[in-house]
Amino acid sequence: MFKFKSTVERSAERLLEEKLYEQVALELQEGNKRAGIWAKALANSNGSEVNAQSLYIQYHVQALKDEMILNNELSKKFTPPQEETQQKQYKTEEEKTKDIILQNTKDYEHFKTKKVNSSGRTEQNVSLPAFIILSVIIILILTKGLS
Repeated sequence: MFKFKSTVERSAERLLEEKLYEQVALELQEGNKRAGIWAKALANSNGSEVNAQSLYIQYHVQALKDEMILNNELSKKFTPPQEETQQKQYKTEEEKTKDIILQNTKDYEHFKTKKVNSSGRTEQNVSLPAFIILSVIIILILTKGLS
């Protein structure tokens, strides 16, 4: 059956999307383009660089969303459950939410590995916007499950 999103969920998604567009814009300002996405954008724009630029931004934002979803799924499969937070009794929802955010911060630091690309620049596998989105999604899921 259809599941309607709450106002909070839609707002969180829009804010998250804004951050992703910002990230892509900053990468473009620095002259960084992902070759595969750029090639796809050019192919779908019949060689028009102006149209390709627009498509590139759309495709790149979607790729970032896809990466966040996959990172979330991988972290679920390969991160052992945190015994401390699972068995802990919370007095308030606020206390539980703060503990979850703290745990997500620890998980983010664990998954934030760096690699050096061919130009010698350091890249991060997990970006801060991805971490923020993941945290918002987890909080939304938990608050839905508690209500």
